[in-house]
Amino acid sequence: MLNLLRMDIRRMVKGKSLYVCLGILLFTTVLAFGLMYVVLNPDARELAVNMGLRLEVGGESLDSAAAGAMEELAGTTGVLDMFRQTNIKGGLFAVVAGILAAVFVCSDFESGFAKNIFSVHEKKWKYICSKLLMMAIVNLFYLLVTFLVTLLLNAATGGFFAWNAPDSCLFYLAGIWVLMNGMSALMIFISATFRSKAAGCTAAVIIGAGFITMIAGAVFSLTGTQWLQDYFLFSSIENYPLAYGGVGDLLPAAVGAAHIILWTVLGSIILSKKDI
Repeated sequence: MLNLLRMDIRRMVKGKSLYVCLGILLFTTVLAFGLMYVVLNPDARELAVNMGLRLEVGGESLDSAAAGAMEELAGTTGVLDMFRQTNIKGGLFAVVAGILAAVFVCSDFESGFAKNIFSVHEKKWKYICSKLLMMAIVNLFYLLVTFLVTLLLNAATGGFFAWNAPDSCLFYLAGIWVLMNGMSALMIFISATFRSKAAGCTAAVIIGAGFITMIAGAVFSLTGTQWLQDYFLFSSIENYPLAYGGVGDLLPAAVGAAHIILWTVLGSIILSKKDI
């Protein structure tokens, strides 16, 4: 399996998809931080207005009262929360990483490369685990780079957003990493099942952006079983706490770990049953 993993990492690093997806995440990180800084910082806001920009909130011009409320918000917003609002909440990170996983896995089957792999490695679970480990490395790389850029932007603006404690940052990043790996395991399972880039990318958007969770939530609200949403990956990512406050805060990470195991096992079974 280590040989498979080394080969996957080499192919990923040499390809363009890894860097295109990273570019998207970095662009949204810088853009979101810049917009929030301009809106919440009175000096930057005044400069933007003098340059002819019109700032509106909810379709209405930003008055002094709203500006004061935003300045108060800036004082209570931490850099970790800013990072979460940028790419994590809303599902952009999950969508981008999901599309990357779908394209990479489906390329093996569409090009016939999978046949060469399975002629040497007959145990299908090694293929699934190799892809999952590769995506785990990619997810960690994306999380660390985008978070580091957020920290650098905050430092460049004089610590405009409050600095969070290092243990809170480690707790949040570790939990989100586990959940994103669960999402990657699901995308690998779907891609190995349908073997179509269109199907895989569509699933990445629908699941990663939370459309399935929203539909399920509407059904659960009618049956009084809203608690089931706590076991959806999207809900766990959205609601993951910024700091550890008790054992209950570990539930979302446990959900992510359970999804990793579930989709890895199902993916191995699917590959063993289907013709390559």
